[in-house]
Amino acid sequence: MEYDITVITPVYNGEDYIRKCIESVLNQDGVKVQHIVVDDGSVDGSYEAARGYNCVSLIKQKNAGAPSARNLGLTKALGNYIKFLDADDYLLPGCLEKQFHAAEMNEGKVINYGFRDIVWEHRRICKRKTLRANLDDAVASGSLPQQVSRRISKNLMTSLPLYPAKAIKKVGGFDLRLMSSQEWNLNIRLAIAGYRFMFDDVHCYTQRIHDSPSRITNRKCDPKSELLNDKYTYESVESLLEHQCVRDAWAKRLRGKASNFIMAGFIEEGQRMLDEATLLSGHSVVSNIYGYPYRTLGSLFSGVSAARLHGLLIKSARKILYRK
Repeated sequence: MEYDITVITPVYNGEDYIRKCIESVLNQDGVKVQHIVVDDGSVDGSYEAARGYNCVSLIKQKNAGAPSARNLGLTKALGNYIKFLDADDYLLPGCLEKQFHAAEMNEGKVINYGFRDIVWEHRRICKRKTLRANLDDAVASGSLPQQVSRRISKNLMTSLPLYPAKAIKKVGGFDLRLMSSQEWNLNIRLAIAGYRFMFDDVHCYTQRIHDSPSRITNRKCDPKSELLNDKYTYESVESLLEHQCVRDAWAKRLRGKASNFIMAGFIEEGQRMLDEATLLSGHSVVSNIYGYPYRTLGSLFSGVSAARLHGLLIKSARKILYRK
């Protein structure tokens, strides 16, 4: 049977959430949907909960992580498009039909993505990304280097895009060498392969933030793994570093990572990133693309101190946002 869309859901100890996730897919109208749930070695009742739905294609594997589970799901996918959905999140009514029709208008050559909202400890935090916030992706325009630089600078959550199945298979799915930011790496490789991304004003899903270790975004990555993540992605973009926009985008990422490393006490690694960013893009350019707060701090303190203070400001702002 041919499907319009295959939804792939990895689940690890998500018994408390998987039912609502499945039902949100089941309630989608206007498109033929295949839902593949891959149990990633759960030790709770996740598998049994998912097995209660006849509409679900259920696969079980030994614990290997969400990217591995998604890749396994891809081998069984029959849909023309792919939507990834974590087990603790759920789709909004009608979102698949809207994204499908937008994708069909572009004949599968453009990857469209929408926006999400967030529920944190039963409190809804609006994270609606409007057209204005995504103006650079309002139309699928720009050269290939510009498209790649946008994907370096802007990480799209895994469940936002609707991917053409042939595009995902062309680039080989998720890179299992990475311990985190796999969707960031995937989208960069898709941009390099010539696929363009375009923002579509569609409310795709609700992301649930909670303290459970089953929540993928709660899993911490050690500095060594973070460095390897960037190394593998750098290998993909290295041939495009002759373009200034790509160098600027990578330098901006290095600045952000440096702040995180320095805040965590890894001063030497953070300083090395700051130096690499300066070599790539120049101090003045890097300061400009990193924003006014960093430029102000940079004029008063050394690179490491400025990065540390900037990181503290960002961390404090996030605490205020998520505790409203």
